[in-house]
Amino acid sequence: MNISELYFLLIPLIITGFGIFCCFWGYGVFRFTLVLLGFFTGIYLVITYGANFINDKNVLIIVAIAIGIILGILIIIFYYAGIFMSGALATLFILNFAGLRLHITENILILIGICLAGGILSLIFQRLMIVVTTAIIGSFCMINGVGFLIYNLKFGNSSFIKYFNALEKSNDLYYLILFIVAILAICGIIFQLKMIPEEKTK
Repeated sequence: MNISELYFLLIPLIITGFGIFCCFWGYGVFRFTLVLLGFFTGIYLVITYGANFINDKNVLIIVAIAIGIILGILIIIFYYAGIFMSGALATLFILNFAGLRLHITENILILIGICLAGGILSLIFQRLMIVVTTAIIGSFCMINGVGFLIYNLKFGNSSFIKYFNALEKSNDLYYLILFIVAILAICGIIFQLKMIPEEKTK
């Protein structure tokens, strides 16, 4: 098994594990969550969009990991930027997923504007928005990490774009995943909100 095959097997599992952690315990260890969030965001962006510029998959993977580490370090250094990013990223996940049907993502200016609004709201309502955004990001990572793993095992090493394109073509699968993401996010929000008072009384 070469580095590319190992990567496309492990990354979905790691993303799923991160999703569980982020969804249910994201607020309690938010600084650590930010590091992981930055790391996986860097990997996600490079793997999703870097394939257009880097043909060698092994090089692409190395670059993705390097960018992920750098972004993770930068986010923890600039804490409030991390809070902003969590809100913007959660908004981006929602818009990207909804955009498969609503075509929201076709207008880049509208997409950027809504994501910026999500980031600003995270700064204004920090505690609530940290809980909400980590639950949304976590639920999204959980279900799509599993989905991406199954897709890779069935069709071979692939990209997130091809995986989401496959979702777009299947109405039943798309709405099933959307429903599960919503349920998991709600469960994560409720769980985290119940945990916050307990942590404060210790």
